[in-house]
Amino acid sequence: MKCIAIDDEPGALSILEEFIDKISYLNFEGSYRNPLDAIDYLHNNPVDLILLDINMPGISGIKLVESLSKCPLIIYTTAYSEYAVESYNQNAIDYLLKPITFNRFLKGIEKAHHYFKNTTHIQSKRSEQSSLFIKSGSKIHKIEVDDILYIKKDGHYVFFHTTSKKIICRMTVEQLLAFVTNDFIQTHRSYVVNRIHIDTIEKHQLTIKNIKIPIAKSFRKTFEDIF
Repeated sequence: MKCIAIDDEPGALSILEEFIDKISYLNFEGSYRNPLDAIDYLHNNPVDLILLDINMPGISGIKLVESLSKCPLIIYTTAYSEYAVESYNQNAIDYLLKPITFNRFLKGIEKAHHYFKNTTHIQSKRSEQSSLFIKSGSKIHKIEVDDILYIKKDGHYVFFHTTSKKIICRMTVEQLLAFVTNDFIQTHRSYVVNRIHIDTIEKHQLTIKNIKIPIAKSFRKTFEDIF
């Protein structure tokens, strides 16, 4: 897994770098004390995992994640336990409270690695995917992209609603958006829709096959720009 570490404290970064060096399947891409420099790097260099402090000058770790168009796996590293609830609301893989021991660090990394290996595997035979391969439990399902009506997130799980069936897998909407085509639009933190199946659009909701799907205020401008 490609990973980077972001923390404004040089001592904390040194510890993370030492721990990362002990884990063979981590490919360390670099560390950043300035979170804004990290954002610039991430826009052009996708990674699989970010080890991220929360309380930093300029921008918090939580706001940094919100700024990314394609969000990798996140493990928060912080001295402040009060951020735990908010971090898990962002589907963080783990929350490591400083001072971090190697055993606790390893537990979080193993959790991320397991998720990375077993999350949805999406393959494409051409630049615009015509089908997706979704791992659900012990099975891998092939889904035609045009058959997907909408996708709903519920906790760490994502439900693919298609014209013929529903498939559940473990991933985040952010990870999904990194792979699907431009025909998919996020309407809400829990919903992504396939625009080719939209029947009607109102201010606060849209319908697909008589199913009402909310449009959150924060995503409304996207629809105004597209439609």
